[in-house]
Amino acid sequence: MRELSLVLATMAAATVFAQEPKKDEPAKKPQWQLVLTGEDAKKADQLEQRIARQEALGNRVRAAEAVAELLKLKAEKLGADHWQVVDDRVWLADLRAERTAEQVKQLQQATQDANEAVALNQRRKYAEAIPLLEKALAVRRKVMGEDHPATAQSYCDLAHNLEDSGRAAEAAPLFEKALATFRRVLGENHPDTAVSYGNLASNLQARG
Repeated sequence: MRELSLVLATMAAATVFAQEPKKDEPAKKPQWQLVLTGEDAKKADQLEQRIARQEALGNRVRAAEAVAELLKLKAEKLGADHWQVVDDRVWLADLRAERTAEQVKQLQQATQDANEAVALNQRRKYAEAIPLLEKALAVRRKVMGEDHPATAQSYCDLAHNLEDSGRAAEAAPLFEKALATFRRVLGENHPDTAVSYGNLASNLQARG
C-alpha cells in the first residue's frame, strides 16, 4: 500500500505542477478545457476527413500534408504543448517515416490483432488473446521501436491480459515500461499518461 500511495502522490503532484500558473502570469485554462470551436473546429473536421481519404488510398504523402496543416492549426489555437498537438506530431512522424509497403501492412495487421485480442479479453478468453497480443507487440517493437506510444499501448494490452487472468505480478513490469514511455514521449499532461498511472496503481492494489 505504501507503493500505491507513492504512485497516487506522484500523479497528484504532476497534475498540480503542470496546471499551477507561475507568479505574475495570468491563470491558464487546464488543457482538458481547451478545444477548437467555430470555424476552427469545422476546418479541423474537414482536414481529418481529408486525411482519412488519403490514408484509405494509401497516399501517405498527401495524408502527411493534411496532418501538418491540422498540427499547425491546433498548435496555434490550443498551444504547442497541448496533448492533441502531441498526438498529431506522433501521427505526422508516422506518416513521414520511411517504411516499406510490407511494414505498413504488418502494422495494419498488428492493429487488427490487438483489437481482436482486446475483444477476447473482454470475453475472458485470456489464453486465446495472448498470442495475438505478443505478435502485435513484437511487430510494433520491430517497426516503430520502443519509444512509440503504440508500442507502449501493446505493453499495456498484454499487461491487462496478465492481470485479469490472475498474473498481476507478471503484469507489473509491463505497466511500468508503458508508463515510462508515455511520460517520456507524450508528457505528463497527456490522457494516456494519466491512464497509465491509473493502471499501475490498480496493479499495485491487485498485488496487495
